Amino acid sequence: KMNDKTIIHKHTPNKHTPNYETIPQKIDLNFENKQINKMEHQIEFDRTTQLFLSNHFDKIEELLKITKMRKSIRKNIQDKSYYYLNLGIIRKRGKLSDNIAVGTLRNPELYNLLKEVATLCGFTDWNAIIINKDVNCKKHKDRNNVKKSMTFTLGTFVGGELVVEGRPYNTRRKPTMFDGANQQHWTNSYLGNRISIV
Repeated sequence: KMNDKTIIHKHTPNKHTPNYETIPQKIDLNFENKQINKMEHQIEFDRTTQLFLSNHFDKIEELLKITKMRKSIRKNIQDKSYYYLNLGIIRKRGKLSDNIAVGTLRNPELYNLLKEVATLCGFTDWNAIIINKDVNCKKHKDRNNVKKSMTFTLGTFVGGELVVEGRPYNTRRKPTMFDGANQQHWTNSYLGNRISIV
């Protein structure tokens, strides 16, 4: 989850979990689910969907240039500070209830574009997104995640593959599925500016 990757993941719901569908949506896409190659973890698309996704990735990259992100440091992720943004449902550390992330309400266009990407990928069972900027993740597991995560990266960089259980994946503009809660994963070193979305 916390990688330079953009990760869409799911936390354990409870009775306090709000219905994130109440967040204003721009549009709802009803594309049929795409096949997921379980061996490679990469999602395959037809040419029309690839072009549609590419257009979305362009828009997301432009929005991220002007989006305000929070600064953080987590030694289990990387030793230096980095920037991140939460969207969707979050559980604050030390709190029992879930809340709608403030970033969701402040960045509705970005949130909706990412929702549409998830829908195009056939990934509908999620409730949270984390965007990490220039993170070079150490080997870790995301113990608070439930089920699989989907991730992809944006930006201009060389290297920076997502490594899952020792197997590297080029996630640049390539949505990739993995089980962050149960599979060790990390980021290969890279040069440039890398944004991961999970």
